[in-house]
Amino acid sequence: MSFSPILSGSPVMIEGCYFPVESLPQTIFQGEIIVVENPHQIARAENCLRGEKLLGLDMEWKPEFKQGQQHPIALIQLSTRNCCIIFRMLKLGFMPKLLRRVLTSLAICKVSFFG
Repeated sequence: MSFSPILSGSPVMIEGCYFPVESLPQTIFQGEIIVVENPHQIARAENCLRGEKLLGLDMEWKPEFKQGQQHPIALIQLSTRNCCIIFRMLKLGFMPKLLRRVLTSLAICKVSFFG
């Protein structure tokens, strides 16, 4: 399984090189999906992330239609080969220590797509 996006035509940067997305293999994620909306669900997410050194990363927020608008991050998604964790930040109302630790760790490589 790979972390390749399934969007057409957008370039992807891998080790400093750009590749057209259509040149990458397409896959369908068949792992476990964990939604974290309250503190009781964080332990399950921690079990999934334990020992991982490579993560897919995505963040979503409400679009800004007027200059100067800023909206908080609504969702943070971390993916491994075996699980996808969706942190619903607005429902949680805080940044879990687990998420802060993972995002700031230099020992964990985060791969993302910006297009």
